[in-house]
Amino acid sequence: MNLRDITLFLLAALMLVGCSDVKGNYYLKAGEYRDGIAALEPMYRENPADARAAYFLGRMHLALSESGKALPYMEKAVQLKGDSADYRFWLGIAYWGQKKPDLERASYLRALELEPDHLPSSLYLGHNYFDSKQWALALERYDHVLSLYDWNRSALYNRARTLVQLNKDKEAVEALETFLERYSYGAYAIRATSALNALGDYRYRNFLIGNRNLPLKSVEFRRGAAEPVDEGFQALPILATVLSDNASLKLHLVVHVAGDRALARQRVIAVRDYILGEEPDIGADRLLLSWFAEPEMIESANGNITLNESVRFITAVE
Repeated sequence: MNLRDITLFLLAALMLVGCSDVKGNYYLKAGEYRDGIAALEPMYRENPADARAAYFLGRMHLALSESGKALPYMEKAVQLKGDSADYRFWLGIAYWGQKKPDLERASYLRALELEPDHLPSSLYLGHNYFDSKQWALALERYDHVLSLYDWNRSALYNRARTLVQLNKDKEAVEALETFLERYSYGAYAIRATSALNALGDYRYRNFLIGNRNLPLKSVEFRRGAAEPVDEGFQALPILATVLSDNASLKLHLVVHVAGDRALARQRVIAVRDYILGEEPDIGADRLLLSWFAEPEMIESANGNITLNESVRFITAVE
């Protein structure tokens, strides 16, 4: 092969690799995984040395929860380009899908050797340690992720879970509250609230409002008064919006103040008035008031919990 032939061969190879990169990125970002596989497989068969094609084929099979099909492609991508932390990470994900935790862990560790601050590898190494009950190592990984990005939702949530397993209840409560301050919606927030309550802390609670389970920050008043502390009514605008969006929804507003029925009445009126102030069209008839001089009793796995002061929201059933 002369110099000209070699040059043409190299140019053709570069064009193929570039093409697989463009197509792979397009189909992956568009979520068109089947079409992406159909487009890339012929290119990969024509040029099995195309690491990018192997990588994207692996990624798309993983996106389709086909880790068994993804694994050979990810192994090939790493074989062709072993110095890529991203490739090593996704190989670890493929091993996770195939329930091979030791190989999964080795992939993340190798990725971190190549790139010590590779956030996904650090995060999923934490998950791997958590699943294998190596709590201290898991905590170390989650702390590292949060040092890189302190709003990482998965690291915040799983760090709190890890602290629970380590019996560091005070730190776990702080971690769960930090999570809920930043991510107050969705399944993670519901679970975090349940975990917080299991530790005996009720500064957040889950309420079934209509057909939605809403984690809400508990209403909090100044001592002996019907005025809220700073951010004490944080949950009420959320409830007002839900009521405004669902015209058929009615709520019981229930206030407990142990030994002071008059104060309980003042507080439930304050809650109602705040909600109506947020959304005047709701109508007072949709907010049903109850107030008690007795504490609220909550049944829990650790026995009965007594809350001397509380505010509850209960969907009215007709």
